[in-house]
Amino acid sequence: MEGYAPRVFNGILLASLLFLSSPAISQDTLFGDENILAGGFTAVEPVAVHAADLDGDSDLDILVSQFYSNFLGAQVMWLENDGQDDPFFTPHIIDDNEPSGESGIAIDVDKDGDLDAVVVIAGQINWYENDGGLPPVFAKRVLSSVPGRAKSLDLVDFDKDGDDDFVSVGSGVYWYENIDGGTVTEHLISPLSGVDLHCVDIDRDGDLDVSVIGTATWWLENDGSFSFTQHVAFNSGGLSVQCGDFNGDMEVDIAIGNPDNTFWIANAGDETFANQFIFGFGSNNLQAIDLNEDGAMDLLAAGEGREADSSWYRNDGTGNFSRQYLNSGGDYPRGIFGTDLDGDGDLDVISTRSGFCHGQGCQAGEITWEESSGGSSPTFAPHTITTSLLRLNETIGVDIEGDGDGDVVTAESGRLYLHKNNGSKPPGFRPIYISSRTGGQPFFPADLNNDSNVDLVTSDGFNVRWFVNFGTDVFTDRFIGNAAGFASDMEVAAALIDSDTNLDVLAGGSGLTWFKNGGGAFPSFNRVVLDSVQATSLAPGDLDGDNDTDIATVTADLDRVSLFQNSGNGAFSKLIVSSPTIDGPKQVGSADLDDDGDTDLFSASDRDGKVVWYENDGNTPPSFTLHTELSSPSAGVVSVDAGDFDGDGRLDLVSASRDTDRITWFQNDGATPPGFTDRNLDTNLDGPASVHAADVDNDGKTDILVAAEKSNSIFLLKNLGGTVPVFQQTLIDNQASKTYSVSSGDINGDGHLDILSTAEVSDTVAWYENSGTVPATFTKRIISSAVNGAHALDAADFDGDGDLDVVSTSKFDGFVYWHENLGGSPPSFQDHAVTSSVRTPLSVHAMDIDGDGDIDLTSASEADHKIAWYENDGANPPTFIAHVVSTAAEDAQWVHADDVDGDGSIDLLSATYGDDGISWYENSGSESFTENEIVFNY
Repeated sequence: MEGYAPRVFNGILLASLLFLSSPAISQDTLFGDENILAGGFTAVEPVAVHAADLDGDSDLDILVSQFYSNFLGAQVMWLENDGQDDPFFTPHIIDDNEPSGESGIAIDVDKDGDLDAVVVIAGQINWYENDGGLPPVFAKRVLSSVPGRAKSLDLVDFDKDGDDDFVSVGSGVYWYENIDGGTVTEHLISPLSGVDLHCVDIDRDGDLDVSVIGTATWWLENDGSFSFTQHVAFNSGGLSVQCGDFNGDMEVDIAIGNPDNTFWIANAGDETFANQFIFGFGSNNLQAIDLNEDGAMDLLAAGEGREADSSWYRNDGTGNFSRQYLNSGGDYPRGIFGTDLDGDGDLDVISTRSGFCHGQGCQAGEITWEESSGGSSPTFAPHTITTSLLRLNETIGVDIEGDGDGDVVTAESGRLYLHKNNGSKPPGFRPIYISSRTGGQPFFPADLNNDSNVDLVTSDGFNVRWFVNFGTDVFTDRFIGNAAGFASDMEVAAALIDSDTNLDVLAGGSGLTWFKNGGGAFPSFNRVVLDSVQATSLAPGDLDGDNDTDIATVTADLDRVSLFQNSGNGAFSKLIVSSPTIDGPKQVGSADLDDDGDTDLFSASDRDGKVVWYENDGNTPPSFTLHTELSSPSAGVVSVDAGDFDGDGRLDLVSASRDTDRITWFQNDGATPPGFTDRNLDTNLDGPASVHAADVDNDGKTDILVAAEKSNSIFLLKNLGGTVPVFQQTLIDNQASKTYSVSSGDINGDGHLDILSTAEVSDTVAWYENSGTVPATFTKRIISSAVNGAHALDAADFDGDGDLDVVSTSKFDGFVYWHENLGGSPPSFQDHAVTSSVRTPLSVHAMDIDGDGDIDLTSASEADHKIAWYENDGANPPTFIAHVVSTAAEDAQWVHADDVDGDGSIDLLSATYGDDGISWYENSGSESFTENEIVFNY
């Protein structure tokens, strides 16, 4: 359905703001095209290298994917080899406008005889098509636009049809089939999430399998028709994986690099791997290659962390490795690649090292190649390709001179430079030193004295300065004033704040300061502190449409976005636009917690360990007040539910903390608004992953059911009553292998609540029959053992026959099932697939969404960021029609359904881990959906 629209309660964390509208600049000021080439960057991290002949001149060039260390941008470039014996490399930018770069390969996608580039950018996959020119120009095409889908690529003719395909891993393993030299078809191989992969015929049956590394190490067995069976090769994971025959037994073994060590596991020849051989230090990038060409497969390894080394591990042919240091080690190695770079017949090594900053200063990132001397015991001579990857704090293009061509201004290594354009084609640039007093701080171009020359505004971290441009390539340093406290990366801007025609100056940092321009050739500035709260980033613009300049700011430490509304002539009022209060939400629910007749919300968040509730004000549409005082943080809070545990008529809350093994209930005091007292239950449960409130023993008191993941157990916490009730712990099952969900329902229709659970490892959905005796006993019965990675569940009568059916999600292969209760004593069940088009479904909920009297379904799936609902057609048995609600629910963890706005129709709620969001999707009834603005009361 197209009409659902999300309202994000939470989850706006911004590190920087773009200018929301063009700042008011003097009419006579001439600007060239302004391009932010790199802003606020302190180091560059080249993360991937690949060698290939990109320009068709018979020598190997280098493809590089790199990102800036504060994650604000990335670059794809190629380094042109001049073909000499001691080659020189000329850099060419392919793409300089991407959020992050992760992996890259060279491949002739369109089969036109030249090599294109395929690069992972922020989890998406871009193809840069080579036009075959000298030098080539690359045109960008997006192959996969799903964020987070890819982290690493491997180039291989997967279907053996003569053209190069590629395979990716990230939030799933995908094969991109090259159809006709430009048309690429995406195929899901496996929903496994990982960070690296290698395609090779592991079982030697003539087709290509895939090894994948993530939280574990797997191999995916290809049956020859591109159906894959998942095998666990090793129970621990890492950062990089490579395959090769390391011990000479003609079986394909697996090498693993993780932060602590490098090792290989031997293929036993029966689809299993054993005998771990640790032979190296921690590594983050591996390549299996016979570096000395002696017939034995060696390994290249980029070390992990600071003061790490890049190495090659020499294999004696039997799987014994000796470590040989390369000269390109040092701090933070990243990429490593072996190839004959100088064309002399032996294998050289290309490596990258990340730039970084520390207390004593900054160290440059590098791309280096190591020239092999050849032979069975080669030595390697280092050659630096580039070290110009650091301390480019900020660069902009602007026509400083007003001559119609774009100059470049840079802040680098603490100095401010103008690179003057000579106007030729291609242009040449002459550097002109401006100042070293700025410490490489951000700057802003503006004509502050109305003389038609573009001046520069910057700071030294405390004092705000401007460099007056007299049009003679000479800049004069002038003091503007002191900002509201020191900042190591102080943003500045210029805009018309008041009613005159002089550009004023704004400065962030420890506060927000406005310097009012008094006018004239050398104006004085009147300092006004607008706010004493940190302004990490700022952006002036007319944000409310009243024709004056407002200011938006980001406070990174508080995850807050604020708006300073200008009421005219520089009088400001501050409004907090967004102030997220949760980090890593796992679950969201609804209940009338303050007993005022409307639906409030509550959530559990993992990373900050919080349980919070959102008070509904009852308006149309409602606005919500966030209450975060329920509990002190308890790491790993993953589940929450509501129930009246003390029998006072008011709804309390209960939560599970998987990391601290804590079950806590929060007693509602009934005030307006209510306060909650947290009461920890001394349960000693191991890894509780799910809690559910229900009166299981029918004694009028609300009990608590718990699924304990780490101990594979289901528990009943029986409520014994009292003003502050005591709970008695009873073990129901200790064979629920990796259980994540627990619920309840009267499955056999005998009037007693039974218990439901999932077990991920054994692929089992089970119910526990309640004897109805005092005390109750529970008999385990299997609903299904064919749900691959059984994760979430719920119960409802989907076919309208009067008994409860069950719905579950299959985490590993992307199915949602409903299990039809066929009746009997005890009842049997038949599995029905609702959908197989979701990836990593973590939550499912049953509710009559469209109000037609039958029960529909909703799901939340993590890997494809999807919220969907499934319309029950009312047949017997029913068919479910899928409707996508959102594909932007980043790392969706949970879905819930309730009438949030009190209009009689069922809305949807979601918890999204990737953007820290609690969202609601408003259903306006009759399958017509409209968007209303969400308003927060802070």
